[in-house]
Amino acid sequence: MALKVSVAICTWNGERWIEEQLRSIVNQTRMVDEIILGDDRSSDRTVTIAQEILTQSGIPFCIIVNSENLGSRLNFQNVCERCTGDVVFFADQDDFWMPNKVERIVQIFDAKECVGWVFSDLELCGEDLSPSGRTMWAKVGFGRNRQKQFAKGNQLEVALKRPMVTGAALAVRRAYLQKAMPFQSPWIHDHWISILLPAQGVMGEAVSDRLVRYRLHTEQQV
Repeated sequence: MALKVSVAICTWNGERWIEEQLRSIVNQTRMVDEIILGDDRSSDRTVTIAQEILTQSGIPFCIIVNSENLGSRLNFQNVCERCTGDVVFFADQDDFWMPNKVERIVQIFDAKECVGWVFSDLELCGEDLSPSGRTMWAKVGFGRNRQKQFAKGNQLEVALKRPMVTGAALAVRRAYLQKAMPFQSPWIHDHWISILLPAQGVMGEAVSDRLVRYRLHTEQQV
């Protein structure tokens, strides 16, 4: 049976970026099965733009507008609790997914039942998404030696030394994601997951493909 794929995306005053990001998600070579969007009380047109694009996409979706500002950690937690897919992909409002991202990662989950979470490298880009020639893994020091140690199974040790997982490039089997919730303060959700899951013996896999264009701009949280 084919795996059902959910996308958990959080927004806050992202009208400048959200259209490009959502179009990259709905136009994947392997269509996602649902999109759950949590908006943290945007004061701009973020929700209106998202509603228009998702309605046109034909993909089942839900937009949650929070009654109060939660911040990114609790917003993502709230969205993840609404996801119903076998695999949950995390998405930020201001990046761009390469067309084969979902297909590439789902292939790993299909082939390896022992793998509970997968993350890829990202292309660091300017505000206009022009590639800088640099990658996220190079920036955070996840080089060949650490990649080899991770692949050998020393995943908790590698994760504890220095964060190497970016939420925008992360996907988790929902059964394991539920065990990682609630996301604990003051951790960012992606760092929390990348430590808690290997601590519980849940194996991950790192994909060197640059499956996300990571937009660098002055308004981003991290």
